[in-house]
Amino acid sequence: MRSTKLTKLLDTLDETIEGQKSVSLADIVEALEKRGFGALLLVPALITVLPTGAIPGVPAGCAVVICLVAGQLVIGLKKPWLPSPLGKVSISRKKLSNAIEKTKPYAEAMDEFATPRYEFLTKDISQRVIAVLCMALAVIMAMIGFVPFVPALFSLPVLLFAAGICLRDGLLTLFGFAFCIVAAVLFPFLLAFLK
Repeated sequence: MRSTKLTKLLDTLDETIEGQKSVSLADIVEALEKRGFGALLLVPALITVLPTGAIPGVPAGCAVVICLVAGQLVIGLKKPWLPSPLGKVSISRKKLSNAIEKTKPYAEAMDEFATPRYEFLTKDISQRVIAVLCMALAVIMAMIGFVPFVPALFSLPVLLFAAGICLRDGLLTLFGFAFCIVAAVLFPFLLAFLK
């Protein structure tokens, strides 16, 4: 499996949505499906981490996509599949394009930092463990999606996992595991605060 630069993924997505008023999840999947499940986990996680994640309904929609993609990874599907009703869910192209532009400097920095290492943490059994964790994080994101910016805390590990898979960098997935622990510790306190 070749590594995929994050800046290239963002460029591909930006080129695909150019000229559109809104972008559906089906458009995103079609643009990125050839780049693997890591790319399809990366984009909804990124949308949730960025200010676009404060838009009502966006974290829940992204959480469903993460669950669906990660679930397919767990069962070993080779090609991603998206139900038609979910594929019609859309986001403003302008907001998504602006978010992509703001993200590019961070993506470039991550591309510079990342290198193929500890690759056993990015494939096979490790990849399925990561997928299960992504599903759990997505469920939490959907539960607390009504609180602006809080879902980003649980989307960040997904973003690191996805980046690790795309870039074949096990160190990034280790960071993802670390943030999973932080999220697990904070979750009970967050629930108590929201009651």
